Amino acid sequence: MNLKNGISMTLALSAALPACLFAQQVLTTVTTATFAWVEGNKAVYIDYPGSKTAIIEIDLDTKVKRTLLPEAGSTPYYIDFGYDGENLAYVPFTVKPQYPLEWLDVKTGAKKILDADAGWKESVWVGGGKVVWVDYRHKTASDKNGEIYMYDLAAGVGKRITNNVGYQAKPVTDGKHIAFLDYSAGAKAAVTLYDIAAGTSIVPSVTDAHQDNPRLDGDWLVWEDYRNAKTDTANADIYAYDIKTKETKVLCNKPGYQGKPFLQGTAVVWADYRNDNGDGSKVDIFGYDLAENAEHQVATRAGYDDSPVSDGKRIVWFGTEGSAMNLYVGDLAFGGAPVRIGERPSTVPRTSAPKYRVNGRLSVPAGGKALESAASSVRGFPGLVERP
Repeated sequence: MNLKNGISMTLALSAALPACLFAQQVLTTVTTATFAWVEGNKAVYIDYPGSKTAIIEIDLDTKVKRTLLPEAGSTPYYIDFGYDGENLAYVPFTVKPQYPLEWLDVKTGAKKILDADAGWKESVWVGGGKVVWVDYRHKTASDKNGEIYMYDLAAGVGKRITNNVGYQAKPVTDGKHIAFLDYSAGAKAAVTLYDIAAGTSIVPSVTDAHQDNPRLDGDWLVWEDYRNAKTDTANADIYAYDIKTKETKVLCNKPGYQGKPFLQGTAVVWADYRNDNGDGSKVDIFGYDLAENAEHQVATRAGYDDSPVSDGKRIVWFGTEGSAMNLYVGDLAFGGAPVRIGERPSTVPRTSAPKYRVNGRLSVPAGGKALESAASSVRGFPGLVERP
């Protein structure tokens, strides 16, 4: 084969291949699938080495690990955390019932308490210089509601965002907007978008069906949506909302569960059950480029792959290989924005009805069944069972 023909064949093969995952490899083995936050060439995740909780940083290139928390001689349990590459906001559990929100500069080691209130806190997210979380300080015997709070890292002040009946969940922010789930109308959540500067909220895509797992960046909001579920209560689709044009679009409505989306820039990735046989043994990662309006098959190795995050160049996710649960990394051929943050996955594959979180607890739609870790009722984390 001459050089010219070789180049032509190479170009032809490249054009024929979909944008997919190259050079995938195991970063590290973990005790259970929790959640990862990623920034630049670092991933941060929570794990349970030696039956103790630790927040660990791993270099994506060298695989060198660094324990960020706990500090030497300290053994608190960490309920939740958020990370943006420099700022680590977290909820330690040292003395019941004290659940402060604390902050660590991972570069300088500086620390401070962001919110000293004793109320239970969860779903911590850091983005655009803001920290958001769900707070239970206002719960009563009749209404164990969680409200959305925000802390401005530059201004050094906190603020209550919601004052609603019922439960608010899973807030995310890019510093300009906050997206969260509002259960005020009952057992099914509505994705709600809050404008931080204006102090106003809207429901971008009104439906009677459940919505879950919002992700937000710049002009785009994405989430998983159950309006087309019908008799298959686990049939979630991926939807997107353009904040500038106020238009809603369907990114993926294939059979089975598509969920746990992650968005950064124009790259959306999610866990996809379209090829699964119902036992969680063939769960793939798919993606969508909002700039080119095209879906991409991203990771399709054998086994269970879940909770992806991506920067448009590399992708990080949890997956099984044999009996081992691993954290994986690979290259991605679309997108192109800095990676920020990951999803908090269940410790077991979803093989039946979706789990809805209502008033801080897990429930399922009528006629459905939900899988849940027997070890814990809190985010699938082992050992911690107390909550409001």
